[in-house]
Amino acid sequence: MALKYKDLEAMAAQQLEVWASDGTPNLYAFARSSGHITWVVRIVVAGKRTNITIGNWPAVKAEAARAVAAAVKGLVKAGHGVQSIRNALAITLEPLALTQVVTGERVSSKNATPIFAEVATKWFDENASGGISNADYRRQVFQQVRDYAFPALGERPVNLIKRAEIVDAIRDIWLGSETVGKRLRGNIERVLDFAVDRGWCEYNACPPVRSMPSKTRMVNHHVALQPELAPAFWKWLSSAALSPAARSALALALLTAKRSGEIRLMEWSHLDLDRAIWVTPAAGMKTRKMHRQPLSSAAVSVIEGIRPLTAGGQFVLGLKLPHENFMIAAIKQFDPTLTVHGFRACLGSWMAENGVRQPVADFILAHQQKSLDAAYQRSDLLDERRDVLERWAQYVTAG
Repeated sequence: MALKYKDLEAMAAQQLEVWASDGTPNLYAFARSSGHITWVVRIVVAGKRTNITIGNWPAVKAEAARAVAAAVKGLVKAGHGVQSIRNALAITLEPLALTQVVTGERVSSKNATPIFAEVATKWFDENASGGISNADYRRQVFQQVRDYAFPALGERPVNLIKRAEIVDAIRDIWLGSETVGKRLRGNIERVLDFAVDRGWCEYNACPPVRSMPSKTRMVNHHVALQPELAPAFWKWLSSAALSPAARSALALALLTAKRSGEIRLMEWSHLDLDRAIWVTPAAGMKTRKMHRQPLSSAAVSVIEGIRPLTAGGQFVLGLKLPHENFMIAAIKQFDPTLTVHGFRACLGSWMAENGVRQPVADFILAHQQKSLDAAYQRSDLLDERRDVLERWAQYVTAG
């Protein structure tokens, strides 16, 4: 049933984080604890649930949100990139105009602007291949542009590409590998210079280095629980004076090595308990990549244990999300020097001591892969990780 004005008013007055379906396919109203309500299209793209924000209510009325939601759904179904749609939504919420911006229909049909993939191929054929003597390196240059830039930018007319699109397209490789990231940014800049020279766009949208995201360097490491103390912590956890949410959250942090924010925001829809898999969407990950984590039998038991208390809501830990520091407050009852993030180092140390292969450990901890590793490692090693986490759970719970 479609949401009415009074429904939205009531949601805002509750000042709770709530998702409400409008009744229009894929359209939801997301109420924040601040009382603000945002219209969001929730849709599956390439097998992943993706949120595309339309705008805030009441500035964006329900009728307008429903009309543009249908246009967004059609554009996604037609294969247009999510970032292109988001950029277009920042320009217009009128469905026809939105479609024209995304598809590039405002370009004259007689002199249609070429898309990025076509321009990059022309640039490589006419310039790069003749200016680089090493054949293997020539192939590598074009392969990097194709692998990292084409998925997000390949189908975009070059005159419609925005700087933010380029930043989003190469963010992961820029942060993951300084050498490859800088080379890739430079080659995108050369491709768009090539387009400017031929009159296909008026300016080069490629961001300068100063506009690219910078790495955050951690100076002080989080205090970690030593692996040999993990069984003692588990035993303490079973009898400590903690709320069900805090006890379950700490147990899952120890068993899965997931970050505290990922645990707080875990939804029932993220879980497949029949297959014992927890899927965290890209938006909830530090790496901004979807992460599948196998669940040990002990982890499944923890989740099943809290189900009777919270299954009626969206989030596994409860209807109302606990404060972001509630896990820290709970763990300090065991040891004031410990941090929840230190559980990740605890499991990391145990894996190193027990001969777990580094790629397996990296996938368990959801570390950013190096570019060469990512190129050759196409599997996320789910079954091998499941075995490691089951052995870890048996070790932790044995005491």
